[in-house]
Amino acid sequence: MLETVLRFGPFELDLETVELRRVGRKVRLPLQPARVLCLLAARRGHLVTREELRAHLWGSDTSVDTDLGLNYCVSAIRSALRDSARAPRYVETLPRRGYRFIAPLEPRDTTPPPPTASWLSANPEAREAFVHAERLLREEAPLAGQILPSAERLFEESVRLDPEFAAAWGALAVNRAWQAFLGLGPHVELVGGAREAAHRALALDRTVAKGWAALGVVSLYFDWDFGTAKEQLERALTLAPRDAGVRHAYSDYFVVMGRPRESLEEVLLAREMNPDSWQPRLFLPGHFVAARRYPEAIREARAILASFPDARNARHFLARSLWMTDRFEEAVAEYGRLWGPASEPTRVLEDALRKSGPRDAAKALADHLAANPDASVGSATEVAAFYSIAGEPDRAFAWLERAFARRTPGLLHVPVDPFFDPIRAEPRIDDLCRRVGLPVEAWRGMGASPHPPIEPA
Repeated sequence: MLETVLRFGPFELDLETVELRRVGRKVRLPLQPARVLCLLAARRGHLVTREELRAHLWGSDTSVDTDLGLNYCVSAIRSALRDSARAPRYVETLPRRGYRFIAPLEPRDTTPPPPTASWLSANPEAREAFVHAERLLREEAPLAGQILPSAERLFEESVRLDPEFAAAWGALAVNRAWQAFLGLGPHVELVGGAREAAHRALALDRTVAKGWAALGVVSLYFDWDFGTAKEQLERALTLAPRDAGVRHAYSDYFVVMGRPRESLEEVLLAREMNPDSWQPRLFLPGHFVAARRYPEAIREARAILASFPDARNARHFLARSLWMTDRFEEAVAEYGRLWGPASEPTRVLEDALRKSGPRDAAKALADHLAANPDASVGSATEVAAFYSIAGEPDRAFAWLERAFARRTPGLLHVPVDPFFDPIRAEPRIDDLCRRVGLPVEAWRGMGASPHPPIEPA
């Protein structure tokens, strides 16, 4: 028997009242588009022809321009769901035939799990360590570089005390995967540890979302197996659609695919679902930069830094945004706070900007980083980025090749980093993209124009 309330992603669709809600709030959707959505969702996974939809809405005898009306209905549905015809997540078009609802439906199960369920250890000390780590990540997320290792130790203590604690294994796996991405420890050990912890979690309980999310992050950034990453991240999201960390991992898939609008939607949704958590806010500045929405990136980064002055991720994207809006002195000041005001990279950038302007300053910094490798300041991708905005495409590509040879995770953010816009039209970008294993369009077409703002549903 079909349930009267269908749940998918952040949405609930009531088939009886023909109402759509997003995170508990009603979404304005006219009656006819809502009726179409109800029919499509009720027949999830199956083609619903245009003829069936016409009959459902208007009957067989009507003088209405049904093609125009049906196109309007589908357009209204996609707007309400923040969906895309080009890359649909909810409603797929089958040309000249009809439409299919493709999102997984969440089962409605309000029965609480028993106290010994895999997400809740029977060992009070293991449970306490797990809860402490989760609270640390939720309340101090902007200090990721400092708190991820601390949280890892707590998760390790939790699984030591209770080796059957599947949720703790999943959380440990995600923690290690992001530490590897951020370069917070030995890459091989962290990636291997993330895989091991994820497999331990899923061997105990296949429904541990963070186990799938960790495997998805590893597949995405370290294996460059994008199809598998998508499957793993979608599975994680289906299991835990309200988990901010899981949704962020899923949003990064869209970053790598060069689809910043969709990645930003996911992070905004995570914030909406978790208004009291710092976790989703941590990711917003970078996603606003990817979407070329610099004023919002600046606002969000400064809001984070007001509470967490040592939040390096926010500081990095604040500097990026200021540079892209021609506020070069402010950008250099932020880079100085990021690297240390007395550091050599800061001195080089400040001196060159004062003497020669932003383009020469970018080149001077890139030359300095190239000659004096410093993992805390300039990865191969970051050196390439500064050569790009300095108007040095050959040197930029030489450093991108180094990043490719090292399989640097940051290379996969080239599609959305505005510092690479000056070289985005180069044929060499297409060649590099193919060798990474991505469709060429993923790294093309970002340009300098901002993406349209996302309107509230």
